[in-house]
Amino acid sequence: MSAVTSSSSSPAIDLAAVKARQQAAWSAGNYAVVGTTLQIVGENLCEALDLRSGARVLDVAAGNGNATLAAARRWCEVVSTDYVASLLESGRARAQAEGHTIETCRSPTHRSTW
Repeated sequence: MSAVTSSSSSPAIDLAAVKARQQAAWSAGNYAVVGTTLQIVGENLCEALDLRSGARVLDVAAGNGNATLAAARRWCEVVSTDYVASLLESGRARAQAEGHTIETCRSPTHRSTW
């Protein structure tokens, strides 16, 4: 009588490599141009949340800052995070052009210590 054994273990996933490939993909395209066409989404989100002056907002995976800018236009204190530096810079420049000050932080989206 022989025993049949089955191994159902999956190979380990290299999360650092996955994150590096994602970051490279998001950095390669001109997502700032695409993102600006979606500006109304950030405005609708802030309207739905009924954000008011002085509210503290954390925009995670902010991209070029559509939701960040919508919150800043409502005089909220905004921290905009993304792991693509060029998109954060685009959002910061857009906020500055409109006369708003936002804080930006290049950070992985898995960070949970805000």
